[in-house]
Amino acid sequence: MRIASYSLLLSLILSIVIFITVNSSIVESLLFRKSIIQYREVINHSLNSISGVYLSLETNLVEQESIDLQIIPNGNDSVRVLMQKWGVFDLVTSYAIKNGRVMAKKTAMIGSEPNNSKCLILSNSNRPLALSGKTTIQGDCVLPKLGVKRAYIEGQNFQGKQLIEGNITYNTLSNVPSTYKIKYRNAFNGNFENSGSIIYYSSEVDSLINPFSHPRIILLCENETTITGYYKGNIIIYSNETLNINATSKLTDVQVIAGSIHIKSAGNCSGQFFAKEIIECSNSQLVYPSILALNEASNESNDNGIFISNSTIDGGVYLETAIIHKKKKPGITVKDNSIVRGQLVSNSWVDLRGKVIGQVITNYFFLKTASSVYENHLLEASITNRDFPKSFPLYAQTGKKTIAKWVD
Repeated sequence: MRIASYSLLLSLILSIVIFITVNSSIVESLLFRKSIIQYREVINHSLNSISGVYLSLETNLVEQESIDLQIIPNGNDSVRVLMQKWGVFDLVTSYAIKNGRVMAKKTAMIGSEPNNSKCLILSNSNRPLALSGKTTIQGDCVLPKLGVKRAYIEGQNFQGKQLIEGNITYNTLSNVPSTYKIKYRNAFNGNFENSGSIIYYSSEVDSLINPFSHPRIILLCENETTITGYYKGNIIIYSNETLNINATSKLTDVQVIAGSIHIKSAGNCSGQFFAKEIIECSNSQLVYPSILALNEASNESNDNGIFISNSTIDGGVYLETAIIHKKKKPGITVKDNSIVRGQLVSNSWVDLRGKVIGQVITNYFFLKTASSVYENHLLEASITNRDFPKSFPLYAQTGKKTIAKWVD
């Protein structure tokens, strides 16, 4: 009788264990299935927000305009796309919406694919383009009517076999066309009303990260300032005076606006740098998408311009001036051991000793040596569009829009 009771008790305990085990497995399976469904929803919402950015490339959004786009016709999933300006780029944020709720969002900088069919566009003048030394030009060119020739400068003849390794057409325009005019939102007057939160720079703050999904931060510097620390995202660093960027400065995707900007020994920084007088970049590496842009309207100092030495810049270098006195015009100087990978545009002159991988557009070249000054001469310079990346959008002008960088 006892044995039967023990057997019954053992069977009961075993049944309870089996019941608990089976039910636990069922619960775990249901929870796992639920987590998979939730994970899929998160992925789908993220993909929808990414799709919204791509869909916006086919629209003609204006600044601060938002539109609603349907991902699936007659479905519950949609995206809301907002376009803002960020320096020379468009900034597009896409919100994935389901049943009226924001489920995910993505932000990207948008640029235009540059027309790289010509590696050099040189305005027409009464001087031909003259090449000396180991100068190389690889790609189709637009040159002055007087064409191109060999030259003897500083004891060096042209050493190549072919002056232009590409097709040549001839320019009839005496100035850089207005279609290449750099268009960007500047704030040189310091008027930041309704532009974002304004705070004053302090060297005691060693980092500031502000996602583009957050309101903009304007970081004001009252005097000449050296920026130290890490700054990333939706931040404008502004000064009427001089701003110094060096090895202690870690910048990512920010805008820097000042009277003059000196970038020295900065490594792997990215940003858009706008100045009125001087931009100096030496011993530095600016990664894509970086911009150097100088807009000089009235200051006629001979010291003004963009000066690049022993540096690599992935992006665009732009200079625009209204100065009419040729001897006082600022220009762009690219010295030995410097590489600009992107677009270099000047409605004044360019002194090129380094290498441009992409495109050069300028009114004329200017070469100053120890013994003389030469116009429309190149010595030990290199211009090529053969190694230029296929997808390398620059400032948002007319043309096919494409994504420059995902930022949030």
